[in-house]
Amino acid sequence: MKDACSLPHPDAEACLEAINGIAAAQSLEEVWRLSVVAFNRYGFEWINYGYTRYRTGLGIGDPLDALFLWTHSLEKVIAFHESGLYLKSADFRWVRENVGAMPWGWVNAERAAGRLSAEEANAVDTLGAARR
Repeated sequence: MKDACSLPHPDAEACLEAINGIAAAQSLEEVWRLSVVAFNRYGFEWINYGYTRYRTGLGIGDPLDALFLWTHSLEKVIAFHESGLYLKSADFRWVRENVGAMPWGWVNAERAAGRLSAEEANAVDTLGAARR
């Protein structure tokens, strides 16, 4: 992702239009489609959203009780979750400790600063190979 300061920013009218469209959507599919379009306008190439009400300890509870939305290939997302690799990723550590949005570049910045565990660095390498 580009530096946020260099991205074109839609004007307030375009933002309100996007928010109103999302709020008026009649289905989850329509909400996600409109959200992806809006995020893309801000320079987000990949979007990954997860939600669960049944988080337990360090896990998400039963994955069948969680909602996952993404713009990646289905095969890669399934492999990421079924293998349990997500539990070892820096992204998931961030999610356990924070609420909100985190840019994809955060993991690379953390790695460059030496703040990833060996397990998290391995997850980055495995994911990198899977994304190619």
